[in-house]
Amino acid sequence: MLTWIGCASQNYRVGRPGGHKPELIVLHRSGGSLEELSTRFNDGTTSLSAHYAVGESGVVNQFVKDEDTAFHAGMMTNPTSSHVRGKPGVNPNFYSIGIEHEGGSNAAWSEPMLNATAALISKVGKRWTIPLDEHHIITHAAIRPSSQCPGVGFDIKEIVRRVREPESTLSNRVTVVPNTNLRSGPNTGGAIFGVLPAGSEVLVTGFVEGERIKGNNLWYIDELQHYFWAGATDRPQPGIVVEESGATTDLKERPFDPLLDEINFNRSLALPTSQYYPVVTRKNLIVLHFTAGSTARGAVDSWKSTPAHVATAYVVERDGTIYEVFNPAYHLGVKGGDVHEKRSIGIEIVNVGALRQSPQNADVLNWWPPEEKFRTKYCQLDEQDRYVRGNYRGEKFFATFPVVQMKAVSQLTGYLLRRFSIPAQIPSSAVCSECDPQFFQDYAGIANHGNFRRDKTDIGPAFPWDALNV
Repeated sequence: MLTWIGCASQNYRVGRPGGHKPELIVLHRSGGSLEELSTRFNDGTTSLSAHYAVGESGVVNQFVKDEDTAFHAGMMTNPTSSHVRGKPGVNPNFYSIGIEHEGGSNAAWSEPMLNATAALISKVGKRWTIPLDEHHIITHAAIRPSSQCPGVGFDIKEIVRRVREPESTLSNRVTVVPNTNLRSGPNTGGAIFGVLPAGSEVLVTGFVEGERIKGNNLWYIDELQHYFWAGATDRPQPGIVVEESGATTDLKERPFDPLLDEINFNRSLALPTSQYYPVVTRKNLIVLHFTAGSTARGAVDSWKSTPAHVATAYVVERDGTIYEVFNPAYHLGVKGGDVHEKRSIGIEIVNVGALRQSPQNADVLNWWPPEEKFRTKYCQLDEQDRYVRGNYRGEKFFATFPVVQMKAVSQLTGYLLRRFSIPAQIPSSAVCSECDPQFFQDYAGIANHGNFRRDKTDIGPAFPWDALNV
């Protein structure tokens, strides 16, 4: 788990000079403990800092934000890194992320530290689109060979190998402390499938809120979809994270993914419980929708105006804001509790949907707020970046999705796939736009509203499926 520590203001620079952004990840070995590192970085006379420090136990501390400049790489002296050599005269601090490690240069590297480092590198690399190879994951010695940092026995190839392993092997194992029951649900009333002996290490695929025991209502899910109480493990609070301000928040404020993903959910549009059923159900399906409207708030307000359970757990605004309006582990149960409603997580994407040419001016495309019936102008016909042509269920034009919005949708779907162990797949092109009840009856993965209802046009032909990176 990552903890924000911070450092003295004299020991880092806000922002990155010259428009630089992170392009390299530089690994160091501190020669001391995490406590000594914190003292050093918070001493304003040292002019030293790093973005992160990884302990021998696998804990990760953060001292400087990624977007700011840490003072870790220092002066270049006969660098061996081809990336650094390609930027002569540019301070490597300006375009790198520094990761320190607890322990002396000749000390062995513990397995928890190696695994936590690999998970952290994977996370940072994805965030900043840094290639995860030996040209972009380097040692301090590749910038200044005389430093011999992070130690003569360090194997950069091993770190790169671990970074490229599936994330499930890196960061989401927990150890049970006492003998622990595996149950059919997140409560003590669930059937017992077996007992985990004390000291067992378990691969975690997600967690949910369930029965509260001794103040803790979080339950882990294993590979076989069995549940066990998080309070019985060495990581009893997967829902507790530390914000950059240093203030802690609980699961209801900001969920924490055991796979180290971070999403800043906005819960300002949270729905009352009358709009959904606060009952945890297993999930194996994500269903994509578009709002057929222009704002997230408009969609949520429309749900509140009807007694029917028609909401989705998430709404993604055009600017990339992700609104979580209720816990995705809960369900709707529309029309008497349809099985698809219970097993799925819905995502509404703010998009006006189908467009039609104006009867008054064929060079204008209109959209359809319910009260206007395609009388509201959306764009000109020559603004071809704002729509696509596609003959789908009687409609010929569909509004496009902004890149920043699709990046947020991709991040959200990836998070949900991993948290709930949903298969990372989308329908084949043969059925992607079809309503095929037999095919989708038992389908697990990502689908869209039109796969389940013939009267719906979402998600439509303008949706860029490749942008999901599934």
